Amino acid sequence: MSSDDGTTKFEKCKQHLSRNKRVYAAATGGVVVGGSIVGIVMLRNAGFQVPEIQQNAKNTALIVWKSPPTNIALVRRACPDPIPVLDKSTGEAYGSINRAAEMTKTAYAAIRNDVHGAQDRWGRLPDSVFA
Repeated sequence: MSSDDGTTKFEKCKQHLSRNKRVYAAATGGVVVGGSIVGIVMLRNAGFQVPEIQQNAKNTALIVWKSPPTNIALVRRACPDPIPVLDKSTGEAYGSINRAAEMTKTAYAAIRNDVHGAQDRWGRLPDSVFA
């Protein structure tokens, strides 16, 4: 087990490791980082929330947790049950009280009160008119 100069294989291995420890440390770090990135990519493809790795100018890694994307449903703002109305002064029909208020620049409450009350200027039309 000894060679010509009297050192064993174990001692040669120790000397080799001590001379090349930076190379082995860098290779080990590369394997760890590479394995982490592969794991993150696999988790992200599976739909899990995973950290995002950002690097700055000094080449130091910063791990930032990002929340998963959320879908926001936009709710259409309209009358749930539009009430068609007729403007008796002009003879024009509108699909809802809101539309009549926008077009004539009249207060919504005034039109609503007139439709549900005396019906002096505004009259309610049957729902089938604009259906």
